[in-house]
Amino acid sequence: MTARAWAPIAAYVSVVLALSGLSVPGPPVNLFVLQDKVAHVIEFAGLGALVSRAVALEAPWAKPSARVSIAVLLALGAGAADELLQSYIPFRTADLADLGADAVGALIGGLIHVSLRPPQTRSAAPNADPEPTDADQDRRPR
Repeated sequence: MTARAWAPIAAYVSVVLALSGLSVPGPPVNLFVLQDKVAHVIEFAGLGALVSRAVALEAPWAKPSARVSIAVLLALGAGAADELLQSYIPFRTADLADLGADAVGALIGGLIHVSLRPPQTRSAAPNADPEPTDADQDRRPR
C-alpha cells in the first residue's frame, strides 16, 4: 500500500469524522427537504472517487466494477463510523438513511472515476507477458 494512493483517503475521512464530531444544532435554514441527504451523497461521492483512484493505483488490472465495489464497501465502513460517532454527539443523530445516502454517493463517485479513467490493458497485470510490438517482430530471426 502506497501513501500516494491512500493518504488522501485518510485525510478525507479524518475531515469527515472531525466535522461529524462537532456539536452544533442543525443548519439555520433548510433550503430544501432532502438537504441533509444531498450533502451526504456529495460528501461520499468524493470519498468513492478517492477510493476508486487508490484501487486503480494499487491494482491497475482490477476491473472497474471491482474498483467501484471496493469504493462503496469502504465508504460504507466510513459512513457507519460517522453515524456511530454522531450517535454520541449532542444535537446529532445516527440515521440509517444517511448511511444509504453515503453508499449512493460512493457509488456515484466511483462510477465517475472509472468513467473518466481510460481502461487499462491486460499487460498491466503482475506477471503478465507484454504484448509483442512491431519493433519486437522486426528483431525476430527469419
